[in-house]
Parts: sequence; structure tokens; C-alpha cells
Amino acid sequence: MMRALKAHGNGDFDHRKSKMLYAERQRSMKSNTGMQSRQCSRHFGSMTHARHPRHATFRAAVVAVVIALLCALSSLATDAPANALPINKTPCDGRNDLAHVVMHFWGQAEEHCYANDGAMNVDFPDVTYISSGNNYLKVDAPGQQDLCLSPWGSWTNGSARPLQVKYLELSRTSLPC
Repeated sequence: MMRALKAHGNGDFDHRKSKMLYAERQRSMKSNTGMQSRQCSRHFGSMTHARHPRHATFRAAVVAVVIALLCALSSLATDAPANALPINKTPCDGRNDLAHVVMHFWGQAEEHCYANDGAMNVDFPDVTYISSGNNYLKVDAPGQQDLCLSPWGSWTNGSARPLQVKYLELSRTSLPC
């Protein structure tokens, strides 16, 4: 025991200096109790709590969940089914086997024809005539019930107000309406 006392200098153990060092150590530990400066020395040495790998993994998991939710929400926002191919716009050329959509702008008729199975978002503000040709045709008009036509069916605007069409879906077999 005497050797340990002599190792401190002159052989006398200074209790006051020891108490001061202890109090200073306690003060520094109390000031470092915040989340950002707390030490995770048990596993990671002098690494601060906020930079702990466990927190980085948690942040990465949260980011992955947010990205997955955004992807799911964006797929719900589209009108067309995910597996539907776009229908083809083709020249009408007097053919009656194609789906026809006729619009009127400022007294001018504009005719659009479509073929093949699939779906397409469109923006037709003033539709006055629709025919399905040899297809099943589903038409989405905001504010109105969906219009479903069987093969060789047609719709003519009987009211003074034209139909606004936002979505067309064609099928050679059948459509759920």
C-alpha cells in the first residue's frame, strides 16, 4: 500500500485533489446526458448516440417504408388497370368495326377511332357520339355513370349538353361494367 501512495509524488496522498477530480468527472458526465452527446462506449467506443449504426438501420427502414407507400399510392392514382395495354388510335377510313368517338368543337366534328384490347386515358370535352364497333367498350365520364357498350352498340347525345370523356377501355371478349 505504501508503494501506491509513493507513486503519487511525495508519498502523501492528497484527498482534496482526489475529491476535486472525482467531482469534475461527475460534472462532465452529467452534462453529457443529452441524446446527441451521449456516448455509446459499451459497443462503439467514442461514437455518439445519434450516429449509432442501429439508428442508421432504423432510418433506412423508415425511408424504405415511405417509398413503398408512395409507390402504392401512385399506382392507385392511375385510372387504367396496371396490366392493360394502351389501345391504338387508328384512321377511321369509313370502317365500322372500330370504336368511334365523335366530338364537336365550334361546329366542327372531329372523329377518333380506336382498335385492339386495352385502355387509355383521354381528354374529350364535347363528345356527341360513341360507337363500339365489334368491341366491348367502357367509357368513363366524370359526374356520370360509366357508359358500357356491347359490340355494335352506340350512344348518341340526346341532351343539349355533350359528354366529357376521360377514359376508354376496349375488349374483344367482355368488360366488367
